[in-house]
Amino acid sequence: NRSVFERNQRFNHAVVYPVAKAYRDVVPEAVRDSVESFAGNLAEPMVFANDVLQLRLQAAATTAGRFAFNSTFGLAGLFDVAAPRGLPHQSGDLGQTLYVWGMRDSAYLVVPIIGPTNLRDLVGTTVEFVAAIPAGGLLSTQIASTVNNLTIAGTVASPFTKLGQADQMAELEESSIDFYSMLRSVVYQKRQAELQEALETS
Repeated sequence: NRSVFERNQRFNHAVVYPVAKAYRDVVPEAVRDSVESFAGNLAEPMVFANDVLQLRLQAAATTAGRFAFNSTFGLAGLFDVAAPRGLPHQSGDLGQTLYVWGMRDSAYLVVPIIGPTNLRDLVGTTVEFVAAIPAGGLLSTQIASTVNNLTIAGTVASPFTKLGQADQMAELEESSIDFYSMLRSVVYQKRQAELQEALETS
């Protein structure tokens, strides 16, 4: 893990941090916010599906409402007009679903390029990505095509909306004595909060 982490950091310094800086300097904040909202809206169908699988019916209803509201009044998701109206973004992914179903403990992993995760979440992310390709195969051709485009775009676009946060990563690295250990702790605590919330509301 440490070896992969060090290679990832070399890649971050050579590619991600410079690209992130250029992105922040060139692209206005309002446009960056719209890109993030658009990608987040495309991911809502997958969030909805996992909320249903977790029996988090309130979260599923909120997600469905968000997707409908932002896709129409939010100009295809370019603006998050749902959150100010009491429809906040909900968590929901297959790794989280597997946790709710009983897969509690999972080995920590650092994956090339992707970064810190664990075995359960890596399996979940991989399955979601693969499932996005033939999504909607049992539906009519036009509907299936739309679902495919939404799910694939949501899966692929999400990492590219995080460039605006790369400066925070760089600042953490500069202020940390052991960046590997600190990032592992931060990632673990954030993820556990999401998992526990899902378990308690299931």
